Amino acid sequence: MVDNIINNVVRNDKTVEYVKGNMIITTSNVTLENLHITGDLIVSAAVGDGDLTIKNTTVDGMFLVLGGGENSIHIVNTTLGKVVVNKKHSKVRIVIDKDSKIIKVYVKSSITIESAGEINEVSLETESDNTVDLKGKFKKLNIKKIVY
Repeated sequence: MVDNIINNVVRNDKTVEYVKGNMIITTSNVTLENLHITGDLIVSAAVGDGDLTIKNTTVDGMFLVLGGGENSIHIVNTTLGKVVVNKKHSKVRIVIDKDSKIIKVYVKSSITIESAGEINEVSLETESDNTVDLKGKFKKLNIKKIVY
């Protein structure tokens, strides 16, 4: 059923050039390389605390992070527009190299962002019991307190 909704489901390393529509990653220890994704790229909760590397890739839609671990999601020479991080129950770490560009990151859960690249804006929209560690230069930082 998921294969019918999402055009591309990644269960192992993926090296293609062009992906029309959305792509979802359902397993850990995957490298996506040399892709242009016209839709959204989703790291599903099924990735758990596993690792992921995205290299030489452009995502036109949203990059949604629901899985991944403290060992990292590595972004290498990649362009992302809107990134939303909302992993439940544990922290995710995203490492961005100096050749990557990200327009805006929305943080809704515990995270470590280590950035040598260009991030225009980080918006913290997380609950008070979550931990947020930011390392690097960020052009703009918005902090929104969420009370439940």
